[in-house]
Amino acid sequence: MELMITTRKIVPTLQVEHGLADSDIQVLALNTLNALKHSVKAGPRHIIPGHEEIEALLTRRKLTTIVFFLDETFEEITYDMSTTVVDVVQQLAGLIKLSSYSNFSLFECCKVVTGSKAPDLGNEEYIGLDENKYIGDLLVEFKAAKDPSKGEMLHYKLIFKKKLFRETDEAVIEPMFVQLSYVQMQHDYILGNYPIGRDDAAQLSALQILAEIGFLNTPESCSLGEEICVALQTHINDVMLRRYSKARSVAASGGSLNGDISSNSKPPNMELYEKHVQELSKLIEEFQKNVDQLLEELCVKKKQEEKMQEELDDLKESLKADKQNLDAVTSDCNKLLSLCNEKDKELQAAILNKRNMESRMSKLNIAVIENTAKKDFIFDETVIYA
Repeated sequence: MELMITTRKIVPTLQVEHGLADSDIQVLALNTLNALKHSVKAGPRHIIPGHEEIEALLTRRKLTTIVFFLDETFEEITYDMSTTVVDVVQQLAGLIKLSSYSNFSLFECCKVVTGSKAPDLGNEEYIGLDENKYIGDLLVEFKAAKDPSKGEMLHYKLIFKKKLFRETDEAVIEPMFVQLSYVQMQHDYILGNYPIGRDDAAQLSALQILAEIGFLNTPESCSLGEEICVALQTHINDVMLRRYSKARSVAASGGSLNGDISSNSKPPNMELYEKHVQELSKLIEEFQKNVDQLLEELCVKKKQEEKMQEELDDLKESLKADKQNLDAVTSDCNKLLSLCNEKDKELQAAILNKRNMESRMSKLNIAVIENTAKKDFIFDETVIYA
């Protein structure tokens, strides 16, 4: 009842002060009613909507923001003052054509940025968002966290990813679902969330390289595996040497490493890093063996495919020659049939002509006999009268 009374008081004000027509007021009232219904389920806004949100509501305009994926790609989504996290998830799933999105949600990604220093890999935190959280409230909170006057600045962004991995996910073959799962697993592995042994790491590295470069088209490309292994070994050795030099200088000065080793760990020594380098070298050797084995198998498979292709081409040529011979024989047969038909027509014509001649001859014979009979009759009569 109070809502109806308040609405009756507001409508004349909108008509007089803003010059709105009845149809515009009805649209605004409907939008307000829908927002009210939405708030019954999601609860009230924690932050009062700003001027931009209110203006967008009055002009029936949608606001836009960006939602990121874990591979740094993004999609632009629309929202208003009543849009919640669950609304954005449904909208985003429709944009990327993801039908199996029940296990996906929005996450708040927070990175610490001090001064001009760029955020380091792994220096980030992902917080799952309540599905009833308002997007407008989130963006206002993100903007307030970027205030440089607070010293340590926090960089926020919205991330779309899976809540967790389930065994039933293996049965889903939707391309977009598989792609997002792969990107998330790759991202989590790089961050060190999945600790594994050396053999598994070598195999995953080889498979990742093959996924990036694709299958080989020619056997001569098999030497690419050695180049990859050398590049990886050089890169890891450079990283380890830099860490070793830094650790040795810090140990000599009695300090501690910032970022690489926590303050609670013991100062690194030379034997530890030498052992670590040896383990990495063994890992590279095993990785190279695995890559060489995979590339060798690919080369063998390629040669088999080429041989089968050659045999198939030979069969096609043989089939083509047989078809040509068959066409020639068929052509000769057709010619003979045509000639036989012509001769048959001539024979039928000759037989018909013969029959006609025989009929005429028969008629002539009968006529001759009749004439002869008449002559004999006349002669006999003449003799009698004489």
